[in-house]
Amino acid sequence: MPLRCGRLTYDSHGLIAMKYRYTHFEEYEDGSGGLPNIIWDMEGKWPKGDNTFPPEHPSNRFADEFAAFREREYRVEFFATGEACCLVFDRKRSIKQVMVDIRECLGWERIYPGDLPQPSAN
Repeated sequence: MPLRCGRLTYDSHGLIAMKYRYTHFEEYEDGSGGLPNIIWDMEGKWPKGDNTFPPEHPSNRFADEFAAFREREYRVEFFATGEACCLVFDRKRSIKQVMVDIRECLGWERIYPGDLPQPSAN
């Protein structure tokens, strides 16, 4: 039986699935748009701003998986702050297809905004 620990799922063989949140193309009031993002760090775990990451960072730990993802014609740009990556791909690709590709290539488990911890009231 898998053991959940924070945003990761483990079994007796080690890491199975990392959890992520996905945002698709966004349209802003001023007419501009935002690119899709895969967000894995909602808790500020990674050092901010230097764009160099330790071996356990997803960009390094899942390097082969991201290579397979890129073979499906995604361009992946990691945020310098370490908490996410931006995706560039054909806008005709559906959210469903992106989710399938993430699951098949990265093996990650999607979480939804309602699943995220809520900020404490101070």
